[in-house]
Amino acid sequence: MLRQALLRRVPATARPCLQRCLSVSSSSGGSGGSSGPVRFGRLAAALPGYVEEYGHGWVPRSHVNSADGYTMGIDAARARKLERRGTLRDGDVEALIDEGFLWEVDEHRWDRVVNALTTFGELHSKAGWLAVPTSFVVPSKAPWHKMCWGMRLGNTVNNIRAQEIAVKDRPERRAWLDSLGFVGDDREHRWTEVVQPALLAYRTEFGDLRVPKSFVVPSKGPWPEACWGMKLGHTVSVIRGQEVFVKDRPERRAWLDSLGFVWSGRNQTPKPSKLARGSK
Repeated sequence: MLRQALLRRVPATARPCLQRCLSVSSSSGGSGGSSGPVRFGRLAAALPGYVEEYGHGWVPRSHVNSADGYTMGIDAARARKLERRGTLRDGDVEALIDEGFLWEVDEHRWDRVVNALTTFGELHSKAGWLAVPTSFVVPSKAPWHKMCWGMRLGNTVNNIRAQEIAVKDRPERRAWLDSLGFVGDDREHRWTEVVQPALLAYRTEFGDLRVPKSFVVPSKGPWPEACWGMKLGHTVSVIRGQEVFVKDRPERRAWLDSLGFVWSGRNQTPKPSKLARGSK
């Protein structure tokens, strides 16, 4: 069982060396997994085609190959069961690992998260931060990995934040998310890294915080990059009308007051020189 566990967890490039070491240990009287001919050769042979079609090596029990009717999922489930018991032959373990076979559904789920967040970061990261909207669904097209197509990434990210799904007691996964700029508290992040800098930049640019509802932050300097494209006028409107970001947060209200924030949006007639702010 130890031999199988080691082979499963080392990178593919390191397996040949580990296999040689384990073989020497076995020939010297050390214990190892059961030896003998490969019993899951058909499963291993079918894996490359499966990975090519679906983009991953997690074969569900219900899967049947459409081309030849091979009950691939049944064999995959049997292989996992024997591996958990420590009775799967070493040759099978090595052959399946070499073809990208995934042993646990958690591995598959995490692989999807890693691929989806990596691509999201490449496409949408702002100023080194990775903030995924709650409603975001992975598009079913390149450059997104096929196994992530249709994934409700925003919902997955919320579960990671609120329930520690996939990261509880997994410090290495948390560290990876941190290295990517993952935002653990989206509301706090938006306030400190987006809303506040945008309001400060607006006040610097125009001298007040009388923000027209239609105002959108320009995607250019001197505006902070993290704010580019932000609908600042809408944000100010919901702060006034719905207390978004400031409900039960007196220190935030005090900060806004110190900048001259206008809490009532009614009956305000901007000065003529300010009328063009929405298109500035």
